[in-house]
Amino acid sequence: MNIKEHRQSGTKIKIEHYRKKRGQFVSYSRKSKGKIDNNGGITVATVTKDGKTAKGIATCSDKDNFCYRAGATIAVQRALSQIGA
Repeated sequence: MNIKEHRQSGTKIKIEHYRKKRGQFVSYSRKSKGKIDNNGGITVATVTKDGKTAKGIATCSDKDNFCYRAGATIAVQRALSQIGA
C-alpha cells in the first residue's frame, strides 16, 4: 500500500523533510528559498493509526541525491512497522 492509499484508509501521516543548508539541517519544502545541498537529508514521518502514533526516520547519504518519494516511503514503512500495521 502506498502513502496515498494509507491516507485514504484513515491513517494520518505527516511528512517532514530536512536538508542541509550551509552545513546545518533545516526544515525544507519544495518552495524553500536559498541554497540547499542536493545530497543528503533526513525525512521524518509521523503516523497515527487506530489511536497509536509512531515516528519513522529515513536518512539519505551525503553521497546520494535527495529524493522526496523514497525518503517518505521508507520513513512511513518504518513508522508503520512500529505500530504493527
